[in-house]
Amino acid sequence: MFRRSVRIGLDWSGTSVKAVRVVLSGGRARLSHAASGPARGEARAGMVLRNAGIRGRGADLRASLPEGEIHIREIDLPLAPGTDWASSLPFEMRRHAPLSAEVDWVLAHEVTRRDEEGGRLSVLAAIAPRKEAEESLAALERMGMHPRRLTAAPIAGIRHLLHDPALREERSCRALLDVGESGSWLVIRKEGSPLYCRRLRTGGNRLTNELMERAGIDREEAENVKRGEVPLARVRPEWREKAPTLIDLVRESALSLADETREAIDGFRRKHGPVRVLHLGGGGALLSGIDHLLGRRLALETHVVDPFESLELPPRWSEKERNLLRGQAARFLTAVGLTAWWEA
Repeated sequence: MFRRSVRIGLDWSGTSVKAVRVVLSGGRARLSHAASGPARGEARAGMVLRNAGIRGRGADLRASLPEGEIHIREIDLPLAPGTDWASSLPFEMRRHAPLSAEVDWVLAHEVTRRDEEGGRLSVLAAIAPRKEAEESLAALERMGMHPRRLTAAPIAGIRHLLHDPALREERSCRALLDVGESGSWLVIRKEGSPLYCRRLRTGGNRLTNELMERAGIDREEAENVKRGEVPLARVRPEWREKAPTLIDLVRESALSLADETREAIDGFRRKHGPVRVLHLGGGGALLSGIDHLLGRRLALETHVVDPFESLELPPRWSEKERNLLRGQAARFLTAVGLTAWWEA
């Protein structure tokens, strides 16, 4: 008899929401529901989730920590009886991360490797301002969503890449650029090296703002065009015959993102060796041509992530529904990673 469980991954930034419901059974992970949309405020986010049929009751719900001042480290600790090792995490985070003494912090962590023979374990830990985390948690609970675990978005994303069998290249190194709204995360995981995690200033909002200015369109139109949901020629009919490419309309912001990414990758290379492949996730990865621009600028093989490749899609879905989801797949990376679907 197969054991069946339901997990929900909920990625809510305060202005947009992405969520998935995954059924785990018999070593298989099947997507049952997916929801995304603008969601400024909890009322709107709750409505988007309910309209998609995603409800927290009876599910193992895992949510992302709010964007903001998050510090992420991978910590190697001696293995202690039970969970005694966890008591040393706050001290270790303060030793490794530049934390202000004036801020009250909250810690989220998960064990990624346990070496019983060697007596060591590796822990991925994220620390965030307690006030922001508690406000986000309270808002989620008012929506009827009661998370069992809060995880930093870049941790969820990189763990998905590490476990995804659809990725066939060499597994010893994974690099992820998650292009979020207010900024981007670069995360690199290489065997034998500590997790490398850097917050970059350039994010999707800067791309959107440049597109609005250069194309003379409003924010909603720019977001729809950026995600590929609406052709540029539909909002600017006069460009129908000879429309500029999207990447040309956001070139300054895209080059800024590329330069920040290159600087961070160079910092990793100097200590830990080469990075050969870069994976792109987040809403900003949907911008047509950004993968090619980054690939050329960084001299790296660059791919946009499809986190649904290793999940079974609902058999009742039409080909049109499947294609619509695939077209938006990269923005669901955090939500899918939060479910830890590989534990099926």
